[in-house]
Amino acid sequence: MIKLNLKTKKGLSPIIITILLVLLTIIVASIIYVWLTSFLKEGLTKSDQPIERSCDNINLEVSSSNGILYVTNNGNVAIYMLKLSTINSGTSELKDLDSLGIGQSKSFDISGVDIASAKIVSVLLGNSKNNEVNEFQCPKTTWKSIA
Repeated sequence: MIKLNLKTKKGLSPIIITILLVLLTIIVASIIYVWLTSFLKEGLTKSDQPIERSCDNINLEVSSSNGILYVTNNGNVAIYMLKLSTINSGTSELKDLDSLGIGQSKSFDISGVDIASAKIVSVLLGNSKNNEVNEFQCPKTTWKSIA
C-alpha cells in the first residue's frame, strides 16, 4: 500500500493568496469601470457652460401662413440645425430644415404638413472635453410649437 504523507505537501502561502485576491479585485474593478463609462454621456459645453443651458437661451419666433413656415432667431444662440418634428400615422418624423444664426430669419415650405402636431427642434454644436465638436438636440421641453 502506498502511504501518502499529507504533511509534506504545502499549499499557497497567505501572502500569495492575498496578492492574487487584490489583483483579481483590481481587474474586476477595471472591467466594471470601462463598461460603465461607455454608458455615460459625455457632457458638451457651449460658451463655457453646459449645452443644456444654451438650449434654454433659444428664443424662436415661429409663424406659418399658406404652407410657409417663418422662423426668426431672437435669442443669443446660433442654431446649427433646425428640424421639423411631425407625427404622421402615429409615427414621429424629423426633417432637417437649415441653420439659423443670431437675429436671422428664414422661411421654409411646409405644405402638406399637419401644423397642429408639428414642432421646431433646435440642434446646437457643442465641444466635448476632448475639444471635439458634436451635435446636441435640445430636449423636448424646448421644442417650439408652430400652431
